[in-house]
Amino acid sequence: MINILHSADWHLGKVVYGTKLIDQQRCVLDAIVDVVDRIRPDVFLLSGDVYDRAIPSADAIGLFDDVVHRIVHDCGVPMVVIAGNHDHAERLSFGSRFLARQQLVISGSLDDLFDPFYIAHPHDVYVHRVPYADPLVVRDWLLQRNGADDVAHIRTHDDAWEAIISLIAPFIEAHPQAYHILVAHAFVGSSQTEAWTDAERPLSIGGAQSVRPDRFSLFDYTALGHLHRAHAVGSARVRYAGSPYAYAIEEEHHTKSITHIVLDHDVHTELIPLIPQRRLRTVRGTLEDIRTHACSDDYVFVQLTDTHHILYPMETIRTIYPNALHVQHVAYASDVHDLESPQEPVPPTDVCSLFRTFYASVWQTDCNDAVVDTFCCWIDAVRAEETST
Repeated sequence: MINILHSADWHLGKVVYGTKLIDQQRCVLDAIVDVVDRIRPDVFLLSGDVYDRAIPSADAIGLFDDVVHRIVHDCGVPMVVIAGNHDHAERLSFGSRFLARQQLVISGSLDDLFDPFYIAHPHDVYVHRVPYADPLVVRDWLLQRNGADDVAHIRTHDDAWEAIISLIAPFIEAHPQAYHILVAHAFVGSSQTEAWTDAERPLSIGGAQSVRPDRFSLFDYTALGHLHRAHAVGSARVRYAGSPYAYAIEEEHHTKSITHIVLDHDVHTELIPLIPQRRLRTVRGTLEDIRTHACSDDYVFVQLTDTHHILYPMETIRTIYPNALHVQHVAYASDVHDLESPQEPVPPTDVCSLFRTFYASVWQTDCNDAVVDTFCCWIDAVRAEETST
């Protein structure tokens, strides 16, 4: 029986609407270390996007250093980390050969395909690591390493993964009694079924980013990173851990967690919830409604439903929600009509009639004559001024 803790997409140093989330990340990573200390797994897997930027902030580097020390040194748990598409692979893997002796394995190179991490266990355990790799990177790597000339067919991420797994397969076949675990960062599944969030950077255009889940059938468990919702893909043995904190409003209803996997003849999964100190969530209502809310330190996206314009609403909102991130007047955001295939007759061209039609489109109600008269008076005044000059 093998115990695994699987996490991903920490995005350390993340900034949302100018607000640094480093303190919230520190709290949630403290909770992860507590889980590690309680379970003491055979290995801790971190499936990419350690940082949010290729050149992380000093705070982000310091936080990662602290958490790694506590997991590997204090808890005595081996840790395997790969680079994601947000990470700079070479920077992340600096000192990796030395650190591997201390049971911290950081992979940023495809060369690590040929050197799986071995875990001493009653059953041999090998952890195969594949950092994020664009298909063009895979093609160049194959050309440089093997001089292979048959790489023109590698155009999509699925093509790249087919080539990668073909290189790992001989090792797996040579060790049939061992457990084989894969740590990877990729978009696995159908783009038709997985909704993107603002925090997940697309890997390519269209469907070329998708990798078939059955590519990973050789492995006893595939620990994925990139998508921020914890879920299995095609099989209980292929799973995204999800991010430990909500980094976009589309994630507000995700249950953030760390994944505990127990492997024997089957795979047993437990999602251990991570409760944030401050939630990221939506608040909706008129400004007067919001004035009645209880004060909260949560990070909120405010949707104002007032039908009249309000100057500087954030000043009032932050007396209730001091960490409000963004405010949107949703009453202004009516459904967009298909301009190329209008379902209604083309509106008249005189300015006052156009204004009446525009008003009805935005507010979803007819414009009264007094408002139209006021608008037309303004237009007449402007025209008169233009004529006089």
